[in-house]
Amino acid sequence: MAKPKPFTPELFEIRVKHAMERLIADKQPLIGEERGDIRVTDIADIFKVNVATFRRWCITYVNQSPSQYLANYRIERAKQLLKQGVKPSKVSEMLAFGEHKIFSTTFKRYQGNTPSEVMKMQFSTYSPNHTASNKKGL
Repeated sequence: MAKPKPFTPELFEIRVKHAMERLIADKQPLIGEERGDIRVTDIADIFKVNVATFRRWCITYVNQSPSQYLANYRIERAKQLLKQGVKPSKVSEMLAFGEHKIFSTTFKRYQGNTPSEVMKMQFSTYSPNHTASNKKGL
């Protein structure tokens, strides 16, 4: 008889997001080299399974590798924060990327533009605070 699955896809996704939020919150107050980046092993440890089992669960429940899922989750969160006007360097800190460069590179890989380019496009197109007349004080 086959083992019952430990999760539904929905429950797995909720639990993984909760684990990632916990890791992000834990790493935010750390500085410099102590911060590091969130690793798949960190998430697997929260689930109390080895990386191979966690990888298998990710493929089964969300059709992505754990690293793809982690990157997609953080990029979606980053897009929300950038839309709110949070500076890219602050977004990098808020999402516990080890370095700002890692955040920018990952963001560009998944979105096609750097976070700074997204901010420039967003605010040059939509924000009345960045028009030429406002800069001149008119």
